[in-house]
Parts: sequence; structure tokens; C-alpha cells
Amino acid sequence: MRRTVLRMATTLPRSFALSIAASLICAASLSSAVYEETVVIDVDQPICRSFLGFGAEWDPKFWTMGTFEFKKDVAGPVAVDEADWELVRKRLTWMRVKLVRMMMLTGWCTTGDGTFTYDNAHMRSLFRHLDLCREEGIEVILVDWGVASWTKIDGFTGTDDPRYAQAIGEYLEELIVRRKYDCIRSLTLVNEPNLEAESFERWRDGVRAVRAELAKRGLAERVRLVGSDDCSPPYPWHKRALAEMPDDFAAWEVHRYATQKVVESGSLEDDFRALSTASRAHDASKPFLVCEAGMSDGMSAGQSPFIQDPIYGLFMADYAVQACRGGCDAVLAWMLEDNSHAGFTWGMWTNKAEGMALKPWFWTWSLLCRTVPRGSQLFAPAQPDGIRVLTARHDGRWTAVIVNRRDVAVDVRVVLPGAQGRPLCRYVSAGDVRAVDGDGFPMPTGEPLAADAADGVVIGCPPQSAVVATAME
Repeated sequence: MRRTVLRMATTLPRSFALSIAASLICAASLSSAVYEETVVIDVDQPICRSFLGFGAEWDPKFWTMGTFEFKKDVAGPVAVDEADWELVRKRLTWMRVKLVRMMMLTGWCTTGDGTFTYDNAHMRSLFRHLDLCREEGIEVILVDWGVASWTKIDGFTGTDDPRYAQAIGEYLEELIVRRKYDCIRSLTLVNEPNLEAESFERWRDGVRAVRAELAKRGLAERVRLVGSDDCSPPYPWHKRALAEMPDDFAAWEVHRYATQKVVESGSLEDDFRALSTASRAHDASKPFLVCEAGMSDGMSAGQSPFIQDPIYGLFMADYAVQACRGGCDAVLAWMLEDNSHAGFTWGMWTNKAEGMALKPWFWTWSLLCRTVPRGSQLFAPAQPDGIRVLTARHDGRWTAVIVNRRDVAVDVRVVLPGAQGRPLCRYVSAGDVRAVDGDGFPMPTGEPLAADAADGVVIGCPPQSAVVATAME
């Protein structure tokens, strides 16, 4: 159903900032005719019955100022303090993040001579991160970044060295059994092995050696292997892993940095659908995850030229919707914050030296984490051209995520069975306009929306906007 209407929105602002945001959004909507589209949810056809969550890469180097160095202890003063750490905790708690991917370097705890030490700056920083994850119920995908390239340790001959697998088994036993970091539930062997490992065969043998080591130590039921971590479409290593290693991984995952052109076209959804389907061909019960998500335009290892631009928030919302509609059980953004890596600026907020200031895309990703939580059922209804729609139901409460890629405002009527009696708060990000509270956290725009069982809820979406309507609050 499509019709052209003009509408005047009159809402009572919650604060002066909200008043300005609501007025600007209304002005954008009134700049042209508003079209109406209807989307109907079939509750008998979820695309995901238990979502694993939106999350982020959070590498454990806050207390070492982001340094990679592992062959010696960190020298010099650490500029961050406990107040900065509590700010990170506050933001993570508000986001309700329940899944992170976290770096581990074997060189942080051993030099390959059979001895292990856990009393150094790198390991102490790791422990602080794991403490917070355990306290906040955040599941950790731990990633050993390898021993073959810049991570090389003289005591190991490479990825397939049995001593490397033994070292991983030893530090996992220390972390999970002795220190009781049961938040570590998954392990990935080698970050982006198609770039880091010596060959597919040596990586494959290394994975199998680690798998055997976990079984020997009684850890196989406590930590699952996740792979392939391939980062290069069309994913030749991942496809080889699917063919040659179908029983070596308990879950499948890749990295994907996409162009604005691909995401705006909507073709990312088809890409993920093909990849997730292929990944589940041997065992449909295995989850499929995106463990690094981001934009590839102009990217380098350390920087994205768009990371401070509001367009990045719209891009990531669109990416997230398409990834989930395409069959992904979790999507983790690269990365949480700029304190994780010295010289990297991919985070949702800046580093200590830059004031730990929130970037525009924090608004988008934090809201996705908060309103589409772990355990949600996901639905991918038929959607109009230029409109992306993902809906989620958790404990009877609905969330609708809508990305309007059109250059005109659209009223999207979403029929959500069982939503009546639970008003939905509407959050809107359009260009530079988004409502926030004193902490910079997303705030609703306007009054809550009433949902009717038959007619659904009408959600206003300005041009080129990301909108979340949720009863999760």
C-alpha cells in the first residue's frame, strides 16, 4: 500500500535538546511528501530463533595504552585511570553488550620455552577486561592472533607446532579453570589466517592440534572452536574449511568490510544469505557470525576516513539489518573504542588523549545492542524498495529497525502481532540530528507510539535515516 500524505507532528519535548532534535526531524519530514508503506510480520517464520547479539571487538589493551608489544613489559606511565575505566563500564552497561571478540597473544604469557608468567602488564590488562565481562555477563570470543608473522615467538616453529597448541591449552586452563573466567566460551585460532598463517594446511593442522589439546584437558565442552575468520571475499579459505574441516568448528564466522555502494544497493543481504547457507550445509544447527564488520571505503589498518561522519552510523545500521536478514546469528563491529589499539581510530569513542568522546555511530550501534538483545527471535518481512526492515521479539516485546534509503520521508506501518498494550519508543537518526541525554546516550524522539493488533504501528522515517521503534524500554 502506498499513498502520499502530508502530516504535521506535534510532540511535547522532554528537554531543550530533544525539542531541537524533534523540530529538525519534523522539518526534514515536511520538506516533501511523505509516502506510506506497510510491512507485515509472520510470527511463524523467524529467520533466527535465538539471536546471539550485536557486539564489538574489544581488545584488552586499555591498561597498556593500546600497545602491541609483547616481547617486553610495558614501559612508561599509563595515562588512563579508574575513572576512565568506569566510563567504559558505564557505556558497555548501557549498551547491554553480551558478546565481544577479544585479542590474545601467546607471547603475553610465554616465550615458548615451556614456562608461563601471568604477572605482567599485558596479562593484568587482560584480566581487568575479563573481570568486567564476567561481572556484566558478556560472552567472550577469545582470538589467539598467531605465531607466524609479527606475532612470531622464537620458541615456536609456526601455526602447526604442537607446542603452540599446548601453550594455548595451558593459558586457557589458567584463565577458565584456575581463574574461573567462564565468560570465555569460544576460541578462534589466528586472526584472519588467510593473511597471517603460513598456509591453509598448516593452519588446518594447527586447528586440529588445538582441538585435541582442549579435549585432553577437559576443556572441549567449555570452549568451542569458531572459524574460519577469513577476511577476503569470496572467502576461499572459509570455503576450503567448510569442505575439509566440517567437524572442526562448532560455529562459523568471517570478517566483512563492505563498500558504501554495496550496502546502499542492498546486495549485502544476498551475499550473506549465500555464505550463511553454504556454512550451514553440513550442519544447520551451527551458528554463523560476522566477527568484524565495518566500511571498506578508504580504509587502512588503523583508520577509516568516515568514522566520525554521521554517514557511518547509517551505513552500520543498514549493514546490520542486511546481515541479520541474510542469516547471520551475530554481528560484531570493529571496534569498541580507540583505547584498544595505539594509533587506531575505528572505535565508537575516541581515546584518552582525545577525551573519550562519543562518535556519531555510537548512537546507532549502542541502540542495536540494547534493543535487539541476545535470545531475540528475528524476522525478515518483505520490504519496500529503498527500505530495510528487521524486526525482533524478546520476551513478548517488539523492536523494529528501519533504514530509509530514500530521499523522501516514509511512514512505515509495521503490523506486529501481539504488540498492542506495549507502546514503542521511537529513536531517530537523520544526518546530524539525533536525540541524546547528558551522557550522549540515545533518547527517544516524540511520544511513544501505540501499536494496534490489526493496523500495526506507524513509524515515521525521515529521508536517509535509521529509526528504531522498540518496547524494550
